[in-house]
Amino acid sequence: MSPNRPEPGYALSSALQYVELGYSVVPIKEGEKYPAIKWKRWQAEIPDEEQIYQWFARTRYGVALVCGKIIMVDVDAPEEIDFVLDRCLQANSVHPPPICTTPRGGYHIHTRAREGIALQNSVNVKGRKVDLR
Repeated sequence: MSPNRPEPGYALSSALQYVELGYSVVPIKEGEKYPAIKWKRWQAEIPDEEQIYQWFARTRYGVALVCGKIIMVDVDAPEEIDFVLDRCLQANSVHPPPICTTPRGGYHIHTRAREGIALQNSVNVKGRKVDLR
């Protein structure tokens, strides 16, 4: 880390960790779910450390993972978490998938898409309170 850089805050350190794991991230405005930047470029590229510092150092931005090569599993019912994690861990054996809680008590689990399997956005997968993005 450069001596001119501030100590990483939560968003900055999270963004750096996600990028280290091979995920692409973008900043979102505080309290919102929408990107603070034009983000299409980051579907195909992973931002470098310098870009991460520009976005997250000394800002109040949150972190969003860019879907595409990853799948975001939205678990609305806490009782479904074990079922979903079992399947996500099977697909993502290198690293445990990142998990965050949602404001309504659910979970977002991020896992890598399996090679050769095309998925679409889905709601209530197999009748469960689980959505795919």
